[in-house]
Amino acid sequence: MTGTLILLMLIAMTFGHELAHALTAKLLGYKIKYICLGIPLKFVIFGKSVSTVIFDKKWRGVSYQISWLFMGGAVDFYDMENIPFWKNALICLAGPISNALMAFLAIMIVAGPTLAVSVFSMLTDTILKGLGFIAEGTVPLTQIGGPVMFMTASTSFVNSFPGNLGYLIVWSLFNVGLFVTNLIPFPALDGGQVMTSLVVAIVGEKAKKPVKVITYCSLYILCGLMLIVMAKDLLLLM
Repeated sequence: MTGTLILLMLIAMTFGHELAHALTAKLLGYKIKYICLGIPLKFVIFGKSVSTVIFDKKWRGVSYQISWLFMGGAVDFYDMENIPFWKNALICLAGPISNALMAFLAIMIVAGPTLAVSVFSMLTDTILKGLGFIAEGTVPLTQIGGPVMFMTASTSFVNSFPGNLGYLIVWSLFNVGLFVTNLIPFPALDGGQVMTSLVVAIVGEKAKKPVKVITYCSLYILCGLMLIVMAKDLLLLM
């Protein structure tokens, strides 16, 4: 039961993140192409096109998708080729900001606005320190697990607290984690999208093609790392 609720929480915060991107783009006049839970990738293997998307339902002109590569999400729009930098920045930042709001509001309901600021700052500092340990090599990449290890650790953590307190902490911590990590200036993440669109705005049209190549290469590298940790999980289950 605990694992199911944690999974539903992850789906809710991921969908909320992508929906914030989509609604912001719509408010700015752009039509939504698709919203996907998970990373939608297409490969060509032995001449045959293969997709990670396992569910695709179109409703009111928007394609709602689910990918088995469920470690994040994606959203795409029509007519985004010549979008001004400030509009693209707003769309990109809307996702992580929505996660920050979801975390802050949950804490505020329980602790009040003043204490919520302190708790939110503490959680942000914890995430930043954790990322710093990984970057420094203090925490080896071999200790980073995939979905199975993640769910096992999260379930144990939630069950160690009385009542619904564990769920509140996990909800807040996960949302803050999405907020912080998505602001990292890595091309496949929201912060990186802001950075690359700024490069295009400064350099001009000639930067579009190399920026696109760098972004896609970064995305495939990130997905490759996801597949490695998922494979590690599968080996542990055998």
